Amino acid sequence: MILQSRLADRWLWACSRLARFDVAGFQTPLGPIIHTRIDLASTEGQSLLAHEMVHAEQMKRLGRLRFYATYLAQWQRHGYRDMPLQEEARRSTSRPQL
Repeated sequence: MILQSRLADRWLWACSRLARFDVAGFQTPLGPIIHTRIDLASTEGQSLLAHEMVHAEQMKRLGRLRFYATYLAQWQRHGYRDMPLQEEARRSTSRPQL
């Protein structure tokens, strides 16, 4: 289930303030929250959705509590861009360069 609504946008706004950068998507136990400004039919939307689905698979693999605990610990230790869970999601959704 993909959540796109004004309420979801408010949640993403709050996440953006905490993260100190613009958050367009966020994985929850119910499914990904994607900002309403993102067109899911676009290349950007499909890439973001694929990225969030990798996080859903990570959550399934690790379990909910362990996923969030690991995510926060990695963020604190490595920073957002270099954390292993994010690197895995980026690698899985990146296109080969021609």
